[in-house]
Amino acid sequence: MKMRPNILSIVIIILICSISSCKNKKTEELNLPYISSSPRVSFNWANTYYGIVPCKDCFGIGVEITLNTDLSYTMRRTYLEDSSAVKNPPAPLIDSGTFVWNKTGTEISLNNIKGKVDFQHFIVKQDKLILLNIRNRVYLETNIRDYTLFKVEADTSNLFDRQWDLVEIMGKPVSFSGVHSNRAFIYFKSDGNVYGNLGCNAFYGTYTLQSGGRIQFSNLTNTFKICHNMQIEEVFKQILIVADNYFLDEHELILNRARINPLARFETEEQE
Repeated sequence: MKMRPNILSIVIIILICSISSCKNKKTEELNLPYISSSPRVSFNWANTYYGIVPCKDCFGIGVEITLNTDLSYTMRRTYLEDSSAVKNPPAPLIDSGTFVWNKTGTEISLNNIKGKVDFQHFIVKQDKLILLNIRNRVYLETNIRDYTLFKVEADTSNLFDRQWDLVEIMGKPVSFSGVHSNRAFIYFKSDGNVYGNLGCNAFYGTYTLQSGGRIQFSNLTNTFKICHNMQIEEVFKQILIVADNYFLDEHELILNRARINPLARFETEEQE
């Protein structure tokens, strides 16, 4: 039995519409994962970020950027001279203005930057910004960590119940070897207690975390053994007294004072 011409036309139109609808649906489905993976959409990027980046003519540059949801920003750059800057921090350069996202929502560019344009473009990652050079490329020729700014209000859950080994103190790497040497480390418990080893003597006490990445140690005490070399121990002990803020990454912890010089840097192994 043959279909009437008008019925056949209707069937063809319905089939064409169905195919077109499916194609549009598939296109939308293919686009959705791409959009949802964009940092601009997926991450809570509106926050304050801080880090110390390398400098050819100074000790380092302390960079603090606050990004706001209205696409405005404030950036403070402090050029560090030496360790005396902890007591007498130099005046920062302050920029403010607006920023724009790239088409994929993965990078931002700051407007109204005074002086060098080296601090204009950043890759946006979860809990961090990565500084791009003037050619909009990552500093692959060196350690990317050196050009990373970490979110001040980042999640602190990975701070607790892990051994953080001391690997650098006052900008110099440290190593522990020999029968009579203990590895210096610090261990934070979620109940506010802290303990560890200074390099010879064990210590323990309490700590408090506050907004803005601030930290304060208190009630610190330690054992009184005498070891062959206690130079690192004495410096580490003083750092725990004067440190007032920290920066935390997945496997790295840095204690600072006044957001100027990194006093001590720690690393930890992968959690089991």
